[in-house]
Amino acid sequence: MAMMAILMGSVLGFFGALVAWLFLDVTVMSAVSLYFATALGFGLLPVLSCALRSSLRASRVTAGVAH
Repeated sequence: MAMMAILMGSVLGFFGALVAWLFLDVTVMSAVSLYFATALGFGLLPVLSCALRSSLRASRVTAGVAH
């Protein structure tokens, strides 16, 4: 799942950076930064949701709440 999120973020980041560079007069370094930020951001979303889910599950177990 994380691999698909990184690929999706990479594709969206590429097109976003290309549009920003060609049409919005953004520098090349800013466009590359936008690309990396988008790819890493989308890649971290599933990792973050999994960590939050595990954390909530652990807190329910310690509180004695069954799911």
